[in-house]
Amino acid sequence: MKKNYLNMILLGIFFWSCNGYLEEIPQNKLRPTTIEDYEQLLNRGYISEQVMPYLDILSDDATLYPKLEETYAKGTDIYMGAYMWYSSHESTMPSGDKAFGAFYNSAYYANIVIENVDQVDEGGNNEVGVLKRNLKGEAYALRAYSYFYLVNLYAKPYDPKTCATDPGIPIKTTTEVIEQAYLRSPVKDVYDLIVEDLKEGVRLMEENPVDRGTKIRLNAIAAKALLARVYLYMQQWDLAIGQAEAVIKENQS
Repeated sequence: MKKNYLNMILLGIFFWSCNGYLEEIPQNKLRPTTIEDYEQLLNRGYISEQVMPYLDILSDDATLYPKLEETYAKGTDIYMGAYMWYSSHESTMPSGDKAFGAFYNSAYYANIVIENVDQVDEGGNNEVGVLKRNLKGEAYALRAYSYFYLVNLYAKPYDPKTCATDPGIPIKTTTEVIEQAYLRSPVKDVYDLIVEDLKEGVRLMEENPVDRGTKIRLNAIAAKALLARVYLYMQQWDLAIGQAEAVIKENQS
């Protein structure tokens, strides 16, 4: 089901991308050319709605009355499937499973920026150059964030002994649409991509610092903090500790 959903998303992206081959662009379509255009595109990559309402129910932070298990069979309790860890619990949730499509959509917008933002004409303005390189770094961090959630929602936990063969999730790092089946990459490959993206994101944002005046978007410190968490999941304890200590030291204010 997930593979079919991904193919539907990419098919929609294909029709959107076809506009780029037309000589004339409809006035109600966006052709990103300025740094502001790419800022808006990346903004759309941030998920602003609850797409995983069942996570707390999966934990031990919530208790449901046993009698509700009877009503679950009748479809009257949308959370019982998650609470009981049924394999198809998402089928009872309102609008189905939103997370899969939402995070791949987020990664897609990040891919657009990574692939194309370098084409923005700086016009001799060094500030524009700093902004576009910083934005590209943010896009790398956002893509890593999306894939980190995807691999943890839809694949086995990272195990150093089996991660090279454990099936992970499909990886798509370009906006090119190819008529093919998107197969699941090994968990190790997904985590390797996440680490590489975060490192590159941190590098670009640190070398091109921009104060956006908000804490609702990823910056270099946030990317470092996420990298510390990724190392923790990978059981690379020393790297996790070192990264976390660096974040704490840098963010004491």
